[in-house]
Amino acid sequence: MICQFGDPVSLGCKDYLTAVTKTIARKQLDGLVLVGNLYAQVDAALIAEACAAERLVCKVIGVPVSLDCDFPFVQQTIGHDTICRTLSSYLGGIGCCAQNSGDTWVFVRIVGTAWSHIAVQCALLAHPNTVLLSGHERHGQCLANVVNLLCDLIVKRAGAGHKYGVVLIPTGFATGITELRLLHEEITEIKKSAAYEIGWDGIPDIEARLKPSTAAIFDIMPRDVQYEMCFGGQERQADTVDLSTVSIDRVLLRFVEIELQRRMKLGLIADDTFRGTCHPMMYQGRSALPTDFDCDLGYTLGWGAGVLVRHGKTSQLVHASSLQRKVDEWCVRGIPLTCLLDATSDGEHDEARIFPSSLALLNQRHIARPFTKLPPQEKRITVYHGPVQYFGDAARDPSLRTTWHMENMPLQDPTELLQDIFDLCGELHSTMALASNESTMYTVNGLLSNGLSVLESYKQLCDSKKGPKSAGDPTKPSGVWRVKCAK
Repeated sequence: MICQFGDPVSLGCKDYLTAVTKTIARKQLDGLVLVGNLYAQVDAALIAEACAAERLVCKVIGVPVSLDCDFPFVQQTIGHDTICRTLSSYLGGIGCCAQNSGDTWVFVRIVGTAWSHIAVQCALLAHPNTVLLSGHERHGQCLANVVNLLCDLIVKRAGAGHKYGVVLIPTGFATGITELRLLHEEITEIKKSAAYEIGWDGIPDIEARLKPSTAAIFDIMPRDVQYEMCFGGQERQADTVDLSTVSIDRVLLRFVEIELQRRMKLGLIADDTFRGTCHPMMYQGRSALPTDFDCDLGYTLGWGAGVLVRHGKTSQLVHASSLQRKVDEWCVRGIPLTCLLDATSDGEHDEARIFPSSLALLNQRHIARPFTKLPPQEKRITVYHGPVQYFGDAARDPSLRTTWHMENMPLQDPTELLQDIFDLCGELHSTMALASNESTMYTVNGLLSNGLSVLESYKQLCDSKKGPKSAGDPTKPSGVWRVKCAK
């Protein structure tokens, strides 16, 4: 069962880890397998370290399960194929309904981050007219540009006789819009510094304290979206509002309607025949049967976790590669859980801040844009593949067992290149050991120093690309673990 329990609860607290190690010792566990997303695997790393400190024999292994498929070094996680196939089936049906209506645009909101791998795969399978993904993770995007892009597409398709369409929006897209981020930050500051009533009656009090620029945007939003911006977190017993949970589909639909009305009054378009509706698909994938591929991957990774425990390996994440091949050609291996962590030192409190290191494949080098082979947006027609198949030729078709992430992720895996570098360094060490004169030793030492400089430069380049992470940034994961630095 793949479940979601709301905001992640960390085991980073020392008391929690002590309780975990006591339970492991009392149960005399030989192995502990943690199945879950990045937050769960950070907990797995902390548990493994705590077991080592207590000299427990328990081996801790992680299994990557994530709908977003955002693990570094992992070609594909359990659950990603199921959610993509299921949502694509629903998305194709929505596209058929929009086409049959002849005059309806449907704004579909699905799960996924601002750089959503789910949205990419669903777009490649179902061909919606446009899919909105985040711009630069720090600079964000302008709301007016997004609205104008959608309005231009609507007008262009209406001119071609198609007054219908489908817009696909992942939930995390809201975090990439500059105006919404500023509004979210301002509301958060108001709630910290002023007294207000929690509920519908408290919205006018917060709105009255907003700056004129943000108040103008807030006033246009639908009433229930205003409530989400102000008090959405309180409903989930959280102190803050997660911007990614806001109904971004309803916000964009409202602004598109206003912009098209403005263009009609200015005479830029002949008539206003736009009809829009929203269709959030936030929970459709939770009750879905797993696809054949995810079943194979789940069995394989579960078997691999058992093998790692049996061989005495700990603090490892089991994963499979070569997934685009037949199952008996998959390669199962383990990678250190520390590869999934990022850490920054906090000099003020003498602590190290540990957080998950997620991967946005669209933001990596050497990755081809996924939508270049799709038909033009103004001519695109949504494809309906029907429900997910579990038997017959459709279920065995290799093309239905591969995803865009699966095919492109190996380009970012440095394992083979690092192995080549390791082999080369081994040969140089052997040459140095067998050297008969001093000049050979100097030459080999220079080669090793140059290679180390190249690796250091590459590491600095990767670190600079990640950029600073702050707990208040709504685009970053909310789970942060604080560990006391050793003197």
